[in-house]
Amino acid sequence: MDIVEELSLAISDWIAQAANRTMGVLQKRSNVSETTLRRIKDREQKSVSMENAMELAYVLFDTDDAISFLKKHYPVSSKWQEKVYSKRDDVVTLAPFFRDTISYKIILLCDTQDGATIDDIKAEMGSNGLRELSKMVEFGIITDQNGFHKFSPKELAMVSSRSTHFAMLENFMKYYEEENANITSACSEFVYSQGLTPEAIRILSKKIRDFESEVKGMLDDQKFKGNIPWFIGLVQNILKGKIL
Repeated sequence: MDIVEELSLAISDWIAQAANRTMGVLQKRSNVSETTLRRIKDREQKSVSMENAMELAYVLFDTDDAISFLKKHYPVSSKWQEKVYSKRDDVVTLAPFFRDTISYKIILLCDTQDGATIDDIKAEMGSNGLRELSKMVEFGIITDQNGFHKFSPKELAMVSSRSTHFAMLENFMKYYEEENANITSACSEFVYSQGLTPEAIRILSKKIRDFESEVKGMLDDQKFKGNIPWFIGLVQNILKGKIL
């Protein structure tokens, strides 16, 4: 059985297991385009990239079956795949929700002390927000606690994919409200670039790491938990050279 045929059967089985499982839901969870998913399901696709195969295997199979599937079709990288999948955590399947503009905004609204009501989400995102909220409740990403919808912050902290982080930063910019800059110190931005010595870069990198540790410490401290959704993102890099 080739990879397309095997995935086609797996997709059909996965959809048949629950009424709320659709190609759209699979697209959201796997980050594989719905067009590609339909071509695989209908066996019109001639091949499947390893990236798409890994994303689909993560959703469609349990750990042992996913490893066996990937070893069979991509034996060259089987040791690496087994190492990754042996440490898998269901939080990884949340990555598409962090990349999506609407669902990530819902997460921000719900990751507060009191959570968010349906009216809160409707006011921010209208019917599109309510449809996305319904999906997230079905997946267990958002829980309804007596009318207040909440998200578990530990899942947010565990998102570690670089591509997901960059997508989250893009979402931050979409949410950025320039008028807030005139009324609150909590709204700010800065960009700097310049050639520096290795020593200067090491000093600044340490300051950034220390600041990140301080931020995380405050986010983990329940006494600081409140109801104002707050977000921050910071990226540093070098264009060329090597810093040890």
